[in-house]
Amino acid sequence: MSAGSVAKAHEAIGEYFCAFSRLERELGEALKVVLRLQNNPAADAIVGIVGDFARKTRVVRRAVQTAKNVDGSDPQENWKANAVELLEEILGCNNPDRTDLAHDFLEPQQDGSVSLQKPGQEPRRWTAQSFTDKIAKLDDLAAKLKKVTSDLTTLRIPVPSGYMSVDPYQPRVRQFPPSDLGMGSRMTDTPLPAKDPGKHN
Repeated sequence: MSAGSVAKAHEAIGEYFCAFSRLERELGEALKVVLRLQNNPAADAIVGIVGDFARKTRVVRRAVQTAKNVDGSDPQENWKANAVELLEEILGCNNPDRTDLAHDFLEPQQDGSVSLQKPGQEPRRWTAQSFTDKIAKLDDLAAKLKKVTSDLTTLRIPVPSGYMSVDPYQPRVRQFPPSDLGMGSRMTDTPLPAKDPGKHN
């Protein structure tokens, strides 16, 4: 089978991963808002350290679930429900679709389809139309996530508990006991000064 005869299949694989990368980039932009990194010169590096697509999605989902208006009231209930549903869809795009295409044995076909096979299992086929549908879905999810990210910039977002700190609104700094520093009485953990929730760094 010549390379030219399967060019459409190769192109579809490339288009899929390009679309997925656009979605992941938008997820990184959402994470910057959640972690208040919009104007931080190290923002891209921090998002890169988080790395894992599923982890980033879950952090943003948790932020949506706990977000408040600046006055402390809840956003419209349907906004939260729709945003959480969107992030669930985004999470579903990673597994099994992206992981299958990235890790299965691929056999491009002349009709533009691709056969995917896991060791010891029967091959499955992604048709040319299924590639088109999946790519369109990724682009649609990225566009919808961009709108959610814009909404999040207007909300008060607690740092997601269990991911970044033990306190849902501000990190805590561990201080050594004065006795360890040659000082008298014992000190306790002290929270960092609270930031104005209406301002984003």
